[in-house]
Amino acid sequence: MSRADEQIRIILAGGEVIRVDRVDVATGGAANQRFGTDAGPTAFTTLHGNEEAIAKVLQPGWEVTCLGASPEVLDVMHYLRSTCPSAELRLRVLRDRAAPHLDGDPEYRRLRAEGRIIEEEGRLTRVYAQAEGLVQLRMAGNAGGNVDKAVRLAINTAGPGDQLLLELLVSGMIAKGWLKLDQTRNRISIGAGFATEIEGVRYASDAIALLDGQPWEANGQRFENLVEAFRDNPFEVT
Repeated sequence: MSRADEQIRIILAGGEVIRVDRVDVATGGAANQRFGTDAGPTAFTTLHGNEEAIAKVLQPGWEVTCLGASPEVLDVMHYLRSTCPSAELRLRVLRDRAAPHLDGDPEYRRLRAEGRIIEEEGRLTRVYAQAEGLVQLRMAGNAGGNVDKAVRLAINTAGPGDQLLLELLVSGMIAKGWLKLDQTRNRISIGAGFATEIEGVRYASDAIALLDGQPWEANGQRFENLVEAFRDNPFEVT
């Protein structure tokens, strides 16, 4: 995205060029919590963006381990059901806290009751993607020590950590000075009405820490809820 005279020029991945008067950007957020060297041939830091790679390495009969109990677990569940409809789902969820967002999903409850989703309590402290089909996990034991185990395929579903997950568009906006990065909070600082540093461009996502100088959190709101924040000048949703 760049400035072109009085308009803003957007170049799509396929090379198509769009010229517009105003742009509303609503992408980016916190990356999943990391557990050391937790990325490898059969260890993935997130489901999104890795769907094709996961489908290629997933072997029949393998149990898929979810590292954490964020809502992404439901995405993994539905992804596996759609990608391998003829295979029996085998999913293990490592959780260290209550997860009502999982318990509230009827399909999740049904598969758990059938024994096709297993929940295991424990707090992950380290994940080592040693080799294809071999991911080493270390969990804090209830009695004080560590418990080590190996799994075939692991997907990080721990939920937001302290790092940002920004695609090239938003990273480029920061590099150009269109967006301000608050170094203390490692989040984005935005102006009143979600205004950026360039006229005609607004930004809203859960990557924001400061809105017009005041602390702000998306609190898990969906995009439609964020739109309502633009009361005097709302987004045009397409």
